[in-house]
Amino acid sequence: MLFLRGRTASSRWGLVVSKKVGNAVMRNRVKRWLRESIRRRRTDLPGCWDLAVIASPRAVDAGFHVLDQEIQEITERLSGARR
Repeated sequence: MLFLRGRTASSRWGLVVSKKVGNAVMRNRVKRWLRESIRRRRTDLPGCWDLAVIASPRAVDAGFHVLDQEIQEITERLSGARR
């Protein structure tokens, strides 16, 4: 994940899922998992940030719960950085 302090009023999230992750079905599955995780956590992130989530080829094997946990850890770290 890459992140910077944002210049807008709210945080912006971007997803990068390259062909290295797998075929179209696998890439779309990973994107759905990441979007759902971000949807659940976006209110937990205070302030404004610009974030880019870059999926690795291991994301398909990891599954939703592992990806969700990683997104949660990242939002918690960024919440602490704001203070």
